[in-house]
Formats: sequence, C-alpha cells, structure tokens
Amino acid sequence: MNKISIILILVLSLCSCKKNNDSPSKSKNTFTYTTNGNTYTVNEGKRITMQESTFIDSYIDKRSNSTHFILDVEGENVPVEMLLDVSGPLSGIGTYTTIYNGWLKEKYSGGMGYEIKEASVNITEASSVKIIGTYQLSLKNTSGNKAVTGTFTINEPAQ
Repeated sequence: MNKISIILILVLSLCSCKKNNDSPSKSKNTFTYTTNGNTYTVNEGKRITMQESTFIDSYIDKRSNSTHFILDVEGENVPVEMLLDVSGPLSGIGTYTTIYNGWLKEKYSGGMGYEIKEASVNITEASSVKIIGTYQLSLKNTSGNKAVTGTFTINEPAQ
C-alpha cells in the first residue's frame, strides 16, 4: 500500500509541475502602420468601463473548407482604424488574400475612409494565445490609390 501511495504522489507532483507553453502572455498587443515613409505604432490601451481607449484584436476562425483571419484595430488614440477579414489556408499559418470584409480610416488625415482593393496578410505564428504576422494593403478612395504595410502581434486572441 505504501508503494502505491509513493508512486501516486510522485506522478501527481510531476504532472503538477508541467509547464504550459500555451499560457497567456502579459505582453501588450501591438500593431504598426506604415504609409508615405512614416511608421505608426499602436499599443493596446486600458479598458475604460465598456469601452477601450485602444482596441486591437485578432482571431483565426477555422471552418470546414476555409479559414478566416480577422484583424481589428480601433480606438481613441490610434492613427488608423482598420477591420480586415480575409480567407486563407486551413492550417491558419500562411498567406491570406481573399477579402470578405474590410475597411480602413486614417484619423490623422481628416478621417477619410479607404476601400481595400487588395489585401495580403501573412501569418507567421498562430496558437491559442498568440498571432503574429504582417500585412500589405492596396487602398483606394476619391483622392486616389495608396499602399500600406505593417505588422501585428496579438496576445491572447479571441478564439
């Protein structure tokens, strides 16, 4: 009986010491936006009651025949607000190019909205607690065409 108790205690203590590599990070979400040679960095802000001063979120929605990637950046203290919904590889990691929904508004240039003509999002890391990648957008509005690029690191994405 004592041998069984000792073995059980050893097994339980080894299992409780196992490190979880998918544990949530305390890091802030970041998003960069590059246009006309200028790069703007957005860091996630603090929650204020039901609103957030800066909201950056991302998730990968895996379906039976496609995978959607959604990137959402909104807030009071951001140079650009963007929603991007594109379709890509079933694995979640890879390049997404098919646009389902998307908009972009630059706040520092009078809030003029752009239509996203083409989008390319490259996911380099995707897990239940982090999504990392880059994006390139081809935009159009009444003022003309524009191309923007950037990066994002989203910790603890909504899944």
